Amino acid sequence: MKVNTAIVLVFFSIFGSFAQELAEVKHVMLASKALQQNREILIYTPQSYKENYLTQYEVVYVFDAHTREFFDLTHSMISFLSRADKQYIVVGITSPYNEALDYSRRNDFLPEMQTDEARQAYGKYCGNADKFFQFVTQEVFSYMQENYRVLSRRSAIGHSLGASFLVYSFLKNPDTFDNYVLMSPNLAYDANRLIRELKQFDFSTIKPYKYFYLSFANEAVSFPEWKPAIDESFVLFESLQGKENFYVKSAKFPESNHFSSALPALTAALSTYFTQVYDRQQAQLSDTFVEVEVVVEVSNPKAELYITGNQKAVGNWNPAAVKMNRLSDKERSVKLKVQSPFIFKITQGSWESEATLEGVSGNVCLLPSNEKRYRFKAIAFAND
Repeated sequence: MKVNTAIVLVFFSIFGSFAQELAEVKHVMLASKALQQNREILIYTPQSYKENYLTQYEVVYVFDAHTREFFDLTHSMISFLSRADKQYIVVGITSPYNEALDYSRRNDFLPEMQTDEARQAYGKYCGNADKFFQFVTQEVFSYMQENYRVLSRRSAIGHSLGASFLVYSFLKNPDTFDNYVLMSPNLAYDANRLIRELKQFDFSTIKPYKYFYLSFANEAVSFPEWKPAIDESFVLFESLQGKENFYVKSAKFPESNHFSSALPALTAALSTYFTQVYDRQQAQLSDTFVEVEVVVEVSNPKAELYITGNQKAVGNWNPAAVKMNRLSDKERSVKLKVQSPFIFKITQGSWESEATLEGVSGNVCLLPSNEKRYRFKAIAFAND
């Protein structure tokens, strides 16, 4: 018995020494001034978010997240499909029916109707999309910027009316999101208003590089009134193929229904993003240059360090192009004029000697602004 107990204690001791912080989901209630009601958002942070306290993350926003399956499917799938060194924060924005206020998701997602036919079809459950847009862009975005380490690039995923709202938000401000995943949007309501306005939009004005994914299931059969708008949307997306300032992809899943198509559609949308769009977006740099200083603390007084990264100032990923200066036995430094985002790694002159920096997972990614001096600590090298 004593031997068995000892084995168990040793097992948990060893297991604990290798334990890592797990991914988690937080439920946050926001008192929305725009909506005049309390609204819940779900926030998924990836594994080791707290441990990697210097790492910043792109954010993916999932609408209709009160249907928890959409939210959980998204953050789980991203973990499998994204690159090994790339993690994301996922925010679920819920739009549940509020019995006390007699308020539904249609209020959130649908703008004020312009036709009598639409008013009769949707009744009072519509027309609040502008305030919901304000809630998302001013209150939710601000909360994330103030409370989490987030980068400026944002992606949005919507299904059904959630996707319809994303189309509406794009028309209001194309830069609301950088990537739009539109699964089975209702483009037919209010006399095909959204598809009409999309066809009138000047896509040549888009900047920076964006991604649009559009898919439908069997809605043309199950909702025959949707068919004209669906057909027009595919014609539009086909005409947008091959443009320089954005990437479009459309898909049909006729064997799936309105709900079940979310699985194949989201798989295809994310796979396309990581294989066709990710590198192009990562290569985008600001037009302006900012002078920064990077300081790295080392334990070996003889260590020679190099910095390499995503632009000419840091050698365009040549691990031995830019040598850091010696400040003291414990510090190496380099001053550079860089563009944003500033993405880099530290090495000893080769990829075989890449450094692990305390509080950082993968690449260092900075958006230089007010802070111009950045300090890091090298805790290990790959060739140690």
